[in-house]
Amino acid sequence: MTPPTTVQRPNIFTKLYALLMVTLQLLTSSVSTIYFRRTIYVYFKEIKLVMVIVTFIILNAFSSYAILAPTFFKNKQWVHLLKELEDTDKMVVFNCSKIPFYFEFIIINLMYLIVAVYHFYVWTRILSFDFFKQYLVEVLQLYMQFFYMYLLYVIVKILLARYKYVNFLLSQQANYIKIRRHVSDELFQLSMRRIEDLVCHLKAINVVFNDIFGWPVILIILNSSLLLLNYLDEIFKNSFSYDQNHYVEAIIANISLALLPMIATIIFSFECNAVLDEARRMILLSYKLRRKAASTERREISEFISLVTNNFPQFSAAGFFSVDRTTVFNMIYSLVVMLSMIVILDIFNCYTVLAPFFCKRKQYCNFMKKILENTEQKTVIDKCERLPFYLRFIIPNLIYWVISIYAAYVWCDILGLVYYQQYFVEVIQLYFQFYYNYFLCIIVKILLSKYKHVNYLLLEEVHCMQIRRPISTERFPLSMRRLENLVLSLKELNVTFNEVFGWPIILIILYSSLLLLNYLDDIFKNSFGYDQYQYVGVIASNITVVFLTNTGTIVLILMCDSVLEEVRKTILLAYKLRKYAMATERREIVEFINLVLGNFPKFSAAGFFSINKTTIFHMLGTVWSDILRFDHHKQ
Repeated sequence: MTPPTTVQRPNIFTKLYALLMVTLQLLTSSVSTIYFRRTIYVYFKEIKLVMVIVTFIILNAFSSYAILAPTFFKNKQWVHLLKELEDTDKMVVFNCSKIPFYFEFIIINLMYLIVAVYHFYVWTRILSFDFFKQYLVEVLQLYMQFFYMYLLYVIVKILLARYKYVNFLLSQQANYIKIRRHVSDELFQLSMRRIEDLVCHLKAINVVFNDIFGWPVILIILNSSLLLLNYLDEIFKNSFSYDQNHYVEAIIANISLALLPMIATIIFSFECNAVLDEARRMILLSYKLRRKAASTERREISEFISLVTNNFPQFSAAGFFSVDRTTVFNMIYSLVVMLSMIVILDIFNCYTVLAPFFCKRKQYCNFMKKILENTEQKTVIDKCERLPFYLRFIIPNLIYWVISIYAAYVWCDILGLVYYQQYFVEVIQLYFQFYYNYFLCIIVKILLSKYKHVNYLLLEEVHCMQIRRPISTERFPLSMRRLENLVLSLKELNVTFNEVFGWPIILIILYSSLLLLNYLDDIFKNSFGYDQYQYVGVIASNITVVFLTNTGTIVLILMCDSVLEEVRKTILLAYKLRKYAMATERREIVEFINLVLGNFPKFSAAGFFSINKTTIFHMLGTVWSDILRFDHHKQ
């Protein structure tokens, strides 16, 4: 799976050995899958047979590629990758990894061995020696895939450590400038050249990584999803009529074996996303460094920002899609839909209660401190607010409780006091989610008002330029620095917002979609045989509850999108200011525009997808497609 040496041209014996291994694994896999399992395929439906064929093709295509690529068509790229890793290792002073790689390797392989041994134990009891004839080759191929994924994880982890080191160097430079140690222009330029050289090497590693591992990554992702989907199918039906003990053991063995590659794929995707986050942090640190730098140093830093932006890392699955947290979301979406709504509510409540005190305490405190400081900046904007804050709090809560009381009245008429035994806790949880959603809307509204204040200041500058009021050469740069500081502080707030509230937002969106899907199903069929009067009341109650829950989610999404629109307006006003500016002022404005573009806000649902108007479309589209799918299955 890796080149035997760093020599670019492998000898004839290496090539023959690789061809022999591929031929052997294709032959044994074909005999095991096609010949020895032919008797069990008669029990499979067409879709199950298609899944078996596709899994067979994916596993053998992956194994063949993994063996042949380093020897034949990807040998040169492998040599290049190893050389780049070696070169960057010489440029890095410290290693960010706390756990030695050999320890990780032993633990991970030990986990796989335990799962594989249990898998063998269970299935040999059911199928005896026939299990080895039918599935031994597939288990070995799965281990090969698992080991390959660990190799990719190690390479990405090394890349992440390198990017962290770049950020360490940038932070070091920022500290030198902040305390104004004597740093000569030549020394500063040499430091920036060193960092630029390291960034270029890291981009080269990223490009070669995508070139070598693009196809293996997409094959691993496809096989992980298919394997888990295939084994989950066995949970809900006993296709081979095993007895109860064997059936439970078979489910545990299969799911544990399927979860290993799935978890490995998820960890790999998160590690790739961590590299992207580190690169984004690099840009933010560069802008902070530029803000504190002297005029002679600003040009060097601007060039470095352009270099990082143009060489931003990207992990690609053979060019079909990018590998990041969205990959994980797309993989496990169907599994999340299978969770009950109560489980999602419980997860939401546990996270929102525990996070401010434990895992997100520091981020939460810093965020609230920053979001509430300098609140006088938004007083100009808030003059246009017609409703006072307390009314904006009372009215949504009043609407919620009117709808809740109506729903309680309808269901008490049908179920009596049993309704409170069954649904009272869920109603309280729903209100907790509604209140938290309102809290998020308030925070986003404050963030929006701060961006509006930036635009207000920009508009003032535009008016000054238009009527050509006398502006001193010192005042204008100071005004632009003030605006730059505001934009950077707002970007930091945006990053912390995503970090603290990302998981609650994704749970709110998931629950809103599932609630809509569940209650729409009840609208089209009278599942419990209510009489006409009761059925109309149930429909009216369900629609109002769904409307309330989804309206809160949609309002939050639209407010996040309003922030993005306000920043686009900031860029437009900056270009307008540039049009009226003199030649000496235009450079300052261009730098401000680049700063805004480089620190454009992004609202993220735990890094899985961006939150904007398209999120509403995807929510409703998913619900509609699920309704059509359920209707098709019923027919």
